[in-house]
Amino acid sequence: MFMDDDAVPLMTIHRSKGLEYHTVFIVGLDDDQWWAYAKDSIESTMTFFVGVSRAAERLIFTRAGGSREPQKIRKLYDELEAAGVPFLEIE
Repeated sequence: MFMDDDAVPLMTIHRSKGLEYHTVFIVGLDDDQWWAYAKDSIESTMTFFVGVSRAAERLIFTRAGGSREPQKIRKLYDELEAAGVPFLEIE
């Protein structure tokens, strides 16, 4: 069943534009998933903020366990740190 009151919609950031949800997960905030950032950091940053702004109450980012510290998207992490976003490592 794809449509239900209790269904959890899964979509790309582009597809979510103009929508709002109580809780938003951004899965894979790492260099491999955000590969386009190196090609066009301005467009990728705008896309990032579209995703971030979909959350009304809670926003959760994930990154693969054991993955190296992001280098190519370090500026995105710097923005989150500057905003006071806590980082938790869950094993």
